[in-house]
Amino acid sequence: QVLQSKLAQVAMRQEDITAVTQCMDELALAALHLGPHWRVQPFGGVANGFGMQGSDLDATCYVEGMDASYAPVATQEMRNQLLPLLFANPRFKV
Repeated sequence: QVLQSKLAQVAMRQEDITAVTQCMDELALAALHLGPHWRVQPFGGVANGFGMQGSDLDATCYVEGMDASYAPVATQEMRNQLLPLLFANPRFKV
């Protein structure tokens, strides 16, 4: 019971959940600039339910169904197209 109380004190608040949702939406919108098959997927504490108040959001971008040989091209697309969009968005810390 003490443990549950302590966990409840540090659990993500509604405002944290809202921020994560908005961030994922903005990331997905930015990824669309790369093409319709690009996806954004969260991972880490926020994605697996272990996120706490103030947790950062870990996310990755990928091409759905991508062949491994496309990886160098995908990396260049992210570097040349996605990264400038993220740097230009004041809501992101890159």
